[in-house]
Amino acid sequence: MRLIPFDKINIISFLPKETIIEKLSNETENRIYFRTKTTDKKLEGIVKYDSFEINRILNYRNSFYPIVLGQIEQGDKNTIVIKLTLRMTMFTNVFMILWFLITGVILFIVLNDQIESPKINYESIFWSSVPIIFGYLFMISGFNYESKKVKEILTELF
Repeated sequence: MRLIPFDKINIISFLPKETIIEKLSNETENRIYFRTKTTDKKLEGIVKYDSFEINRILNYRNSFYPIVLGQIEQGDKNTIVIKLTLRMTMFTNVFMILWFLITGVILFIVLNDQIESPKINYESIFWSSVPIIFGYLFMISGFNYESKKVKEILTELF
């Protein structure tokens, strides 16, 4: 399990580059932001000749899903290396930075007040730590769950 919502992996394939691109294109549809109907394809995004930017099509809401940036490169002898970078969306990154910043400031204020008081109130420290802990756990568990699913799909394709 990764501790940050970011991952880099390489998939080695013995398929020709054109076959890889064709299989990926057949499994990927154009990005639709407000999906109203289901589809038989598993991925959405953009596939180019030597790169792609895709994500898994979700029939539910998970703001922590990974965006997959891929590079298709020639490897040793007859192999193709697909270099994948998984990261969260920019909006989710900005939101989580703001979340941790605001909850961190609140925790800092509570800790500062506790240092200056003669009796430490551990309950207020605990309750001001809860939003940071739950925000982190939601972010990591949502990202890792979806990244595992998309890695399985891509490994099966190649």
